[in-house]
Amino acid sequence: GTSLSVLTYFGNLEAGCAVVDCQAQLRIVLYLYHGLLLNGIIQNGQIPLLDHLYDGFKDCKALWQGALPRKGDLVHKFWICFGMSLKESRHMAERAKLTAREGIVPSDIFAEGTKFCRGRKMNPIEP
Repeated sequence: GTSLSVLTYFGNLEAGCAVVDCQAQLRIVLYLYHGLLLNGIIQNGQIPLLDHLYDGFKDCKALWQGALPRKGDLVHKFWICFGMSLKESRHMAERAKLTAREGIVPSDIFAEGTKFCRGRKMNPIEP
């Protein structure tokens, strides 16, 4: 019974990830989780489900656009992953740095970013 439960759980988790990422929800969560880990805000082991997802997708080049982003490169890679061009993603990353220094988040920042994401078609990712 336990083996069947475990297999069902992981089978549904994998299928669920493919369905959930239809609008980049999984990408957003994993980029946020990676950023929290990079900055030492949370540690591995604190959120087991996110640890499991992160470990499953850590080596996924489609998600990270190559290697895992380093500190200072996370926002740039996030916008590229979301479908933005290199030039526009650099602009948004610089804007994010300025926003962080000022401490005020403009209400239209996500809307501004998504208007540049018109060029690439989003596809579900596989672990």
